Amino acid sequence: MSFIDSDPTLVVGDFVFHGYGKNELLWKIIEIERRYLTKDDLKYGVYKDGKVGDEYNPIVTIESVANFSIKMDLKKKSPKLKKELDAGYLKKVDPKLIEEHIQRLNKIISDLWG
Repeated sequence: MSFIDSDPTLVVGDFVFHGYGKNELLWKIIEIERRYLTKDDLKYGVYKDGKVGDEYNPIVTIESVANFSIKMDLKKKSPKLKKELDAGYLKKVDPKLIEEHIQRLNKIISDLWG
């Protein structure tokens, strides 16, 4: 039995947002580690009907690649941040999503100062 509820198409190199915080940072997947249930994992009944060896959400290491914060000082270089998260908290970013965001920002600028 598989207990994976994360996006199974995630691969190293994908750009993602994660479910923590304000999503001002764009992240890139740099490592994916598959995980399997152990005897200790089954102690608390979280994985109902689970058996030792069943696969569950991988741990993904991500690195920040862009900061979308409107408050960011563009003269300063943002430090690269790294995090490890359960893959269930990640959402793959389609370039169209970024393009739509830019279009919304351009409309705001045009409406307010145009």
